[in-house]
Amino acid sequence: MLVEKDPQFDLKKLQGLVVYPEAARKAGIEGRVLVRALVDKSGKITKTIIDFSEAKALESAAMKAVLDYGYAVPAFNNNQPVSC
Repeated sequence: MLVEKDPQFDLKKLQGLVVYPEAARKAGIEGRVLVRALVDKSGKITKTIIDFSEAKALESAAMKAVLDYGYAVPAFNNNQPVSC
């Protein structure tokens, strides 16, 4: 859905919620994981999917951090909050 304003996240807060898996740390696994989130019109994050991942071992931690984030600023269209 095209919107006038995308949902907004505090990236510092989100990064602070990531718990690096101990097994990945011990194995020296590093990488980026891109998570797509569905944010409803109240700002609640209702669903996540992995868009891109360099390390399978990090995916569940990334998804959990996004879901644990709580509420984002929702997307807006025509000056109304919308799911996006």
